[in-house]
Amino acid sequence: VLTYLIKSCQELSIEKENIGKWKTMIEKMPPYLVNEDGGLKEWSWPGAEEDYNQRHHSHFLPLYQFCEFDRDRTPELWKASEIAFEHKVSDWLRRTEGSNSNHITHGMMNQGQCAARLGREDVVYEVLSRMATRQYLYPSFMISYWPGLRGFGFDPVGTIPDVVNNSLLFCWDGILDLIPALPEEWPEGSISGIKARGQIHIDQFAWDRPEGELELSLTSAVVQDLTVRLPDGCKITSMKIVKGEASITEIPGRPTCGRLILPAGETIELRIRFGG
Repeated sequence: VLTYLIKSCQELSIEKENIGKWKTMIEKMPPYLVNEDGGLKEWSWPGAEEDYNQRHHSHFLPLYQFCEFDRDRTPELWKASEIAFEHKVSDWLRRTEGSNSNHITHGMMNQGQCAARLGREDVVYEVLSRMATRQYLYPSFMISYWPGLRGFGFDPVGTIPDVVNNSLLFCWDGILDLIPALPEEWPEGSISGIKARGQIHIDQFAWDRPEGELELSLTSAVVQDLTVRLPDGCKITSMKIVKGEASITEIPGRPTCGRLILPAGETIELRIRFGG
């Protein structure tokens, strides 16, 4: 929260006199901890043990919400998140019911958000499939809190689009990830009208995994230099701007990435082919 506050005030050129105070507060915050399993620790209180069979994901907020953890910039914390998440998933996937397991909708949605960031397309699909097949959806499109249309859970109404969108593309700090957690069950499709981080509007995004082709139409509000990144194993074979005054080039030594320089206020269309 403090990091976002500082960035927002710097962007808007306001409250400059408070930024130093907030930075000092951040410096006094305790560090993120790693447990004996190598996983991200939920509690920093001495003696507090991990409980993977419960629905809360508060310690994953730096991963899926605030983007503090990145697989390139903070590899240790990214790996710790993967380990902790795997413990939660392996326990959760064995359970469909239970007094404190993740059949409760807000836990499932956080599970999907973590999975989208970590490239766990299997969990993304499992979460959305459970929502669709175990009677979580009322005729009004309100979501129940438990399966079998029991109670009301407001969290998924806004979070389901977040899980879907972030599985297909995710933009943060100059990196645009394409199909980072695309389930095998969605081999081809398209989506439109996504507002991505970084003042980017995704007019349309279409994918055809069997053919190894991506088509992207986007508009940036500002001039910016982006790294377009595909998942590991998806080697880019060609990149082409088919509409607009932009450029996209290879990045030496990074076969899954390309460099995209966008103008401001112009719709750009590009086509990417990949293999693997």
